Amino acid sequence: MRIYDSLISKYPGVKIGLVFDERLSIAEVNSRTWFNVKSIEAFHSSGVILQWISGLNHLENLTIQNVYERMIPSLDRLFSLDLLCFSQCTMLESLPNLPSNLERLKILDSKILNTTSYFPSMFRNLEISNCQCLTIIPILPAVLRCLEISVCSILVYIPDLPMNLEILDLYMCGSLITIPKLPLNLQKLTILQCRSLESIPDLPFNLQILNISFCGNLKSIPKLPLYLQKLEISRCHILKSIPDLPLNLQELEIYYCQSIESVPCLPSNLGTLKILHCVLLKTIPKLPLNLQNLEIYCCNKLESIPYLPCDLQMLDVSQCDSLTSIPKLPLKLLELEISCCKNLQSQWIRKKGIPVL
Repeated sequence: MRIYDSLISKYPGVKIGLVFDERLSIAEVNSRTWFNVKSIEAFHSSGVILQWISGLNHLENLTIQNVYERMIPSLDRLFSLDLLCFSQCTMLESLPNLPSNLERLKILDSKILNTTSYFPSMFRNLEISNCQCLTIIPILPAVLRCLEISVCSILVYIPDLPMNLEILDLYMCGSLITIPKLPLNLQKLTILQCRSLESIPDLPFNLQILNISFCGNLKSIPKLPLYLQKLEISRCHILKSIPDLPLNLQELEIYYCQSIESVPCLPSNLGTLKILHCVLLKTIPKLPLNLQNLEIYCCNKLESIPYLPCDLQMLDVSQCDSLTSIPKLPLKLLELEISCCKNLQSQWIRKKGIPVL
């Protein structure tokens, strides 16, 4: 507290953050001026302290952690609040009233969400993580732009997604079988370790980034949208095929997809192609002229690599046991690594730069 007093006098215009814990008395709180405090982390704070915090109109960031209260005071008077985080609030039974202009809300390792929970209508970013008792996400605000849900192991239902949603990240939701219809404005979709997920709804026209990883029950991927720029597919073991690739795709990464035997025609704008541990892959289609980076690892059935484009700058081929030859290397190649390809006829030496034959 003395440090706080000295900062106030020395830097009157600086945004200051404080950490509260159960040792702070209400007398100490009332004895100071708090207008410069923009960020507070409240650990084990009593209802009295939280009541006092709820009146700080200039507060911008508030973290409430390990509060052993079933209910806390309304926070709807925190008119400047931008970020509110509840962490490890296992006793708290419900959300308090929240300010209508709140921008970001994080709920971490807590039990405060249920089907009757109410979200403010105006906030745009929501993160829900490690809520192990959560089965259903409450109705989401209409203006939500970014939604991240992670480590919610018994979550089975997500409500309709807001039409303005731009980013959807789903991590380690092992009981989730379906995803609701995706909004037209969605630009980035990440699905990671949703092991029960069986299908993905139609992908919206404006989607630019798609990452699907560790989805062991996923059998197919819907048609890819025209403006998709990056596609990453990893550890989808029963996925047998990849849809036709859009013309605007710039990066394609396929990792540990053990049932994929072929890759569709590669678009002309593709700049990076990475294929790792696709053990059944036998062929790679013609490489586009704009390709700059090519990495192929552990594709044991791959017998040949197509003609290398003249603009290729990086080539890395490793542990492809059936590979018998490498095409002529382009003059612009800057980085080369070829290793552990036991049937390769030429005597390649593993190094950066030009190989020695």
